[in-house]
Amino acid sequence: MKAKALDKRIQEVCLKLLEEKLDLHIRKCFLKRLDGLSNMTYLLTVMDEKGRALQFSIKVYEGSHQEARGKIRTEYYATRLLRQHGIETPRIIYADFKGEALGKPYMIRVWVNAKSAEKLLDRESIRDEVLKVLAHTLVQIHKIPLTAIDSRYLHIPRSVHEYLDAQVRWLEKLGHSLSLRMQKLIRWLRENMPFKDELSLPHGDYGLDNVLIDDQLRPYLVDLESFEVGTTSSDVGYAYLLIAVHEGTIHRAAGLACYFIGEYHRRNSLSYEAPRLHKTIWRLQEQQSRSGCSYAPLVENIFIRLTMKYLRDVIFSKTSVKVL
Repeated sequence: MKAKALDKRIQEVCLKLLEEKLDLHIRKCFLKRLDGLSNMTYLLTVMDEKGRALQFSIKVYEGSHQEARGKIRTEYYATRLLRQHGIETPRIIYADFKGEALGKPYMIRVWVNAKSAEKLLDRESIRDEVLKVLAHTLVQIHKIPLTAIDSRYLHIPRSVHEYLDAQVRWLEKLGHSLSLRMQKLIRWLRENMPFKDELSLPHGDYGLDNVLIDDQLRPYLVDLESFEVGTTSSDVGYAYLLIAVHEGTIHRAAGLACYFIGEYHRRNSLSYEAPRLHKTIWRLQEQQSRSGCSYAPLVENIFIRLTMKYLRDVIFSKTSVKVL
């Protein structure tokens, strides 16, 4: 289905559902396609018979049928789980798990009038408060007990070893496509697997654009399809990296990443060495840029992200990183 035809179909299907589910009588509507990397996201604005303007987000899940169904199931379950533990996410209006109406699974949520943490960090007057919100919210996620997780929706590894081994095996599958430098790094990861971390519930994609914060500094988590049972250190390290990168793009922002990780540590004790973490991740990126990899950018991004995630686990467990 072509883009315009798909957009029209999405609008027709979602308007009908909203009228049925919310008992609305819609007079006008406007559908806007938003930026999205792995899925299609839309903002639907409607005007009802009372003159009220209501907004909803529509997310259409891409990938193979099995992959798309897996993503919407994870996001739906993660939303329920977080809300049960007092963590805000945009309310779900409807979820089509099988993709019967559009040929792809999709979800309709209430639109939240909030800005991404990335945009708010550009405002010097509230940076510290935004970082505190980011740290506190991440701690709330990590303190959800594993006993609260339904294994029908999230796979629970038997141990940290099993979880990390799966990460390395994924990297090893790419071995034939990578430079010798990268192959050496993968072998080193296999020989230096840490076991000191504990299993927990990380967000899996705790980026600055996946945390929305309103005018009262209330956070709302979005893009929950990467939720998994893994290690807290990977979540903290990933957020630390993105904040550190963001530091270089805004004026008078030095120290934001260290402030964030300090706030996290104050609320949830964690062994870390922030400067070493930052240095190691950037060294890894330098290694990647020099390797001259010729494989597709998407595969390259996945490879680097998983490798960085694994290295963060190594750092947090105080295993020496001699290869870098």
